[in-house]
Amino acid sequence: MNDRLAILHIGVTKTGTSSIQSWLAGNRAPLAAAGIHLPETLGRQNHERLARIVDGTALPVVAERFAAEMAALPATARTLLFTSEAFGSQLTRVDQVAPLKALLDRHAGACRVVVYLRRQDEHAVSSFSTAMRAGQTRRTGPLSGRPKDYEALLDAWAAVFGREAIHPRIFGRGELLGGDVVTDFLATAGIPLPPEATPPALERNASLRPEAQGFLARLAEHARASGVVADDFRALPNRARLIAALDARFAGRGLLPARAEAIAFLDRCRAANERVRAAWFPDRATLFAEDFSRYPEVADAPPTLEAMFEVALDTALALLAADAEPRPGRAVRRARAEAPK
Repeated sequence: MNDRLAILHIGVTKTGTSSIQSWLAGNRAPLAAAGIHLPETLGRQNHERLARIVDGTALPVVAERFAAEMAALPATARTLLFTSEAFGSQLTRVDQVAPLKALLDRHAGACRVVVYLRRQDEHAVSSFSTAMRAGQTRRTGPLSGRPKDYEALLDAWAAVFGREAIHPRIFGRGELLGGDVVTDFLATAGIPLPPEATPPALERNASLRPEAQGFLARLAEHARASGVVADDFRALPNRARLIAALDARFAGRGLLPARAEAIAFLDRCRAANERVRAAWFPDRATLFAEDFSRYPEVADAPPTLEAMFEVALDTALALLAADAEPRPGRAVRRARAEAPK
């Protein structure tokens, strides 16, 4: 009987998944020395390819390489660790989750599923911020998306893996062990910190002010309309430099809806959230904290063209200055001219 344990971190999105994945990838060697194998054929950090193998959209070579990696595992690899928010966002029904369980059963005798839940309005606002950074312009506002249905997600995964295998956690201020999602994940997954591993560090995702969000959205639209990119704005070779320049100059609170809008958005989920609380978090008074003080009484106005233009000018100047060769000052030029030939 295979006594390996498979740990699946399934997200959801906007719950520190990048921080967890970055830390795991950076500590691959210490984890391996502790008997914890982080597959490499599925991606260096994000194992989205496993979801694609399951749903049939991956190239055959991807599944072949993964199978070969599993077959070559040393006997010391007693734990398999998979992490991708794609699991929690793309595999949400029993018929989608069951093939993943069947695949993992070939390589492990037991599974543990870790999932983080974030209050739906906060999740939507954070998703909007990320969408703006990526140049996605289909969303018209911070609450234009569909609220996350955590009841359906947990029910589907519990039906396939068994309720005892599912370990849901609340993602929010004051909810995480040590105030850090990596520390919390390791404890929830039952992974002791390997002696040689880098200690987890508190990380915060950057957010851009509304005028910078608007500038990126308009820039992405122009890039597509002019044929510079076919669709994915992130494919631009120098986009990372642009984002870094914006982060350095326009970091701050992004566009927010009115407080009443956020409450109404969450109200759409309250009945299902209460059932999740009763089933999975019976000791909590509510599934999520009910603090809405971060939201303004009146929704933020969309940024003006003038404000976005100022962002464009400032950022362009910063990038140009960074590219320019530093010119010597007047005193240096005089000294060079007077120096003996």
